Amino acid sequence: MQQKRQIHEFLAMKKHEWSMEDLGHALQSAMALEHSTLPLYTFAMHSIRTQNYTAYNLIRSIIMEEMIHMAVTANMLTAIGGVPQIKTLHPAYPTQGLPGGAEPDVHARLAPLSKKQVRNFMRVEVPNHLLPNFLTPEQMANEQYPTIGGFYNAIREALIHLETEGNQVSNAIGEGGEANQVEDDIGIAIIEDFNGMLAGIDEITEQGEGAANPTLLASSDYEGEESHYAKFAEIFYGSRFVNPELRYVNPETEKSFFRGDVVMMPDTINVLAVTADGYQKILREYKARDPESTEHISQALDGVDHAYTDVMTNLDAAWNGPIEKQGPSLSAAVIGMTELKVPVRIDPAIMSQQIPEEIISNLFSLYPDEYDDLREYTDLAKPVFFGPRFINLNVAQLPTL
Repeated sequence: MQQKRQIHEFLAMKKHEWSMEDLGHALQSAMALEHSTLPLYTFAMHSIRTQNYTAYNLIRSIIMEEMIHMAVTANMLTAIGGVPQIKTLHPAYPTQGLPGGAEPDVHARLAPLSKKQVRNFMRVEVPNHLLPNFLTPEQMANEQYPTIGGFYNAIREALIHLETEGNQVSNAIGEGGEANQVEDDIGIAIIEDFNGMLAGIDEITEQGEGAANPTLLASSDYEGEESHYAKFAEIFYGSRFVNPELRYVNPETEKSFFRGDVVMMPDTINVLAVTADGYQKILREYKARDPESTEHISQALDGVDHAYTDVMTNLDAAWNGPIEKQGPSLSAAVIGMTELKVPVRIDPAIMSQQIPEEIISNLFSLYPDEYDDLREYTDLAKPVFFGPRFINLNVAQLPTL
């Protein structure tokens, strides 16, 4: 099997250079991209103190659609005979850029909701025509600075080319493969033909980046809903998006469209952005001072990681396990993702576990390379709390104390 390509390499390819194997690799990369947003957005959402904020509901709606988009890409890959690799997905934050080399200018870190973090999320979801609001002309000219929407457009063009060259996509769908497709009434459909593949791409781009429509609104097929970019921008600008005339939004006029009802920046828990070692040095320092409390907190953190790993394992089983167990596996994954809020916010409530002030005051000596970044996302002058690490134990290990 050929070496997997980075996303900027896919974008640099001419249509005639794509093979069905390339298409399979690209769809696996797309699935990894969709998954990579889930820990980032979920962490930010759970840092909001109360659910009655508009921002909470906006982020929650985006998370739900990202889960659907991940499933759609898995079905697309399965439809052409591929095997979705789900249980091993692990972005391992913090990272520079997203999986597959996408958006290398984005500094991705698990951190509480803030204007800085929301701006990062806008960059993740930005449609091509608004990219100048985030990149310099030099970066714009560099093929290593693609948007997710641009990547999906490349996949769409490759699909069309491969189909016109001997019905390769339809033939692959006809042959099928060993993995299962998953169907659900929340927007996950079985892909049975070439048009179903194109519909999957349309669903993702219209709901996500809004790449197909410079109005930042989806088509009537998707009830004209706001793109993910527009929803995050509402939080950033503090006002709802207003575009009844369906005018095109460009880099110069973008801000003027956010003039509707007020969207308050929520009151958030001052969670410490997750360090590259998963708080390992902090926990070791804490253990030397208070072994009993450290054991309680460590077990709580580990518990979330085990629960998150179960979600990934069950999702993988839904596509790759016995068909008779698909329903229970999918249900367990969905319920498990929803119930992650319990250990994070309710019991044992990781985000209520304060990191001792004396450890925070020593943070620079513990994390000299990360310190400046940590204080960008967390107010170190106020009480600071732990947050979920979203470690996938199928591929990574828990920090040792």
